[in-house]
Amino acid sequence: MTFRSIAFPFLLLSFVHVAAADEMHQPSGGETLPLSWSGFYAGIHGGFGKSSTHWGFPFAEYYNTEPGQSFAIDPKGSFVGGQLLLNRQFGSVVMGVEGAYGNATMRADRLGPVTAAFPEDRFKTSIDNIATISARLGYAFDKWLLYAKGGYASADVAHHALSGPPGEGVEATIEARQSGRAVGAGAEYMITPTIILGLEYQFIKLEAERHSTATTGALVGVPTNIDSDDIALHAVTARLSIKLGADNHHLENLK
Repeated sequence: MTFRSIAFPFLLLSFVHVAAADEMHQPSGGETLPLSWSGFYAGIHGGFGKSSTHWGFPFAEYYNTEPGQSFAIDPKGSFVGGQLLLNRQFGSVVMGVEGAYGNATMRADRLGPVTAAFPEDRFKTSIDNIATISARLGYAFDKWLLYAKGGYASADVAHHALSGPPGEGVEATIEARQSGRAVGAGAEYMITPTIILGLEYQFIKLEAERHSTATTGALVGVPTNIDSDDIALHAVTARLSIKLGADNHHLENLK
């Protein structure tokens, strides 16, 4: 089941729910309640990311000729996902906690970067999904919210090597979930009391790891070790969030 097959029915139900929630937001006397950012939100996001890292070879093995040879690679591409957010407002200060997950198509490949002895060897790095759990702190004024966030991040990262001549057709593949931290900042605009649009920048740093595997393809079982350097990822995201249910705490404080 793809993300789209889940997201679009969910959004349809959410917008139906929005109409009912907007009715609940209006008091019986006809006056408009003060805007509140408190509540539980669900939404979707999409954007573009660019990252940078290095492959390093700690030993002289099949794809290199000397220990320590390395090269840079910069995966980039788009991603789309969803987020859940719980906010609580205290005056103009808005505090929250958020979980987000997105499928990514961030890719990059290099041809022959390791040594002149193997000019046709091809190396590829891809980031297939990104997950974050963050605390948020923001300042609200009327329909606008400016916020900063920070927390934990992880991503599925794959490294693939394919040899060219001489000795072509030898493959090595490593897939691992790498962890790190995320910081970011953004702005959100309240279109209605239950529909929020936002734009966010986020920096994610995934920690370096050493990966060990064995070759497949034309030559099976040769040990291969790769040092994956820190992955630095910059992402710009557009967000749509829906407040689920009336803010009962806010309503009680207005009585």
